[in-house]
Amino acid sequence: MANFTNDNALPSANSRNNRAPADAYLNLKLVDSEGNEHKIDQGIPLYMAKRLHECVIAAHLENPDKVFKLVGTVNVVVDEEDKPLVNF
Repeated sequence: MANFTNDNALPSANSRNNRAPADAYLNLKLVDSEGNEHKIDQGIPLYMAKRLHECVIAAHLENPDKVFKLVGTVNVVVDEEDKPLVNF
C-alpha cells in the first residue's frame, strides 16, 4: 500500500472563509447491516495541491462511476463533565 504524505498540505485555517475553494468533494455514505446506504450530510473537500486528493480526482475523471473503499473510525467527543473521575 502506498503511503502519501502531506508535503503539499494547504495552510490550516480556523474558518471556512479562509480555506481555499475545493477542487472536488468526496461524498460519503454509510452502509448499515442490512445493506441500506445513508448519505453523510457534507462532502470532504479535495484539493489538487494534495497528492492523495489529486489521485482520487484523477481516478474519478478516468471513471466517473468508480466507487472508493474507505476504512473509518469514529472519535466521540466527550464532555469533561461526562468523563468519570480518576481514582488514585
